[in-house]
Amino acid sequence: MRRAALSVTSAVASFAIVVGAGGGLRSLHALAADVFGSSAAAHTASSSTKAHRAVATYAPVAPTTVDGATINYGYGELQTAVTFARHRLESIQVIHFVAADSYSAALEQAAVGILDHEVLAAQGLPIEVVTGATYTSEAYATSVQAALDRERART
Repeated sequence: MRRAALSVTSAVASFAIVVGAGGGLRSLHALAADVFGSSAAAHTASSSTKAHRAVATYAPVAPTTVDGATINYGYGELQTAVTFARHRLESIQVIHFVAADSYSAALEQAAVGILDHEVLAAQGLPIEVVTGATYTSEAYATSVQAALDRERART
């Protein structure tokens, strides 16, 4: 029996696929097109073997969350966590916040949603500060930048 192997690497994921029962290279190319679209970079190789069943293995790029620095600023303390998935910024959460007073707490809640949206839309920094929440915006951006730096150092 003939066995075919396909390695596919894209910005989204990396797969190694082995098909043994009948499908061959044509099935591998169809599978790559289904998974990644026609623009996927694929390398194929085939060899003879006595395999009797299809075996598929893959290792997609898993989401990772990286904590930013805890930033102490004039009206409290703030720390973010940034989640990366498929080589993109997926989400940002404030994981630690201590406010100096209730006004600062309310301001942080209002500003963070805007800041999250800005960073995710830009897929990074710099971003504009939220009017009226300058210190919160700067602390948020500093914490996010620390997470981005840690992720770059990790990869």
